[in-house]
Amino acid sequence: MREFVEADLQALFEKSEFVAAYAALPKVPSDDTTTTLDEWLPIDHQQSAVICQALGCAHIEHHKEQQTLRIAILKKFARTFGEYMRLEGDARVAVKAEETALTHQFQEARKCHRNFGEGDIPVRCYCDERA
Repeated sequence: MREFVEADLQALFEKSEFVAAYAALPKVPSDDTTTTLDEWLPIDHQQSAVICQALGCAHIEHHKEQQTLRIAILKKFARTFGEYMRLEGDARVAVKAEETALTHQFQEARKCHRNFGEGDIPVRCYCDERA
């Protein structure tokens, strides 16, 4: 049994079945300033479910928990995803520090999660089902 598996999300886009499932999901453009972070969260949960299925991760609830906590962080600094994407300076540094702390919290608890702040945002999976 491996300690964990890291999967690069970009690699999933090379799989036609993933591309089709992901393309069918609602999207919010990164420059959107009308969709609030609260409105974006259920969309992200749907995206997480498709990502988990493609990776064989059995713990979608961990991903949803992490993303819900991440949105709480982002809401301290922005109202919409577009506003978050345009954060600069101290605000950007503060968000990244909190995202990194959240990622470490999930690593220490050995919960499957997205590795925010580390390259292409790989997914770290601790599922025993992934052999």
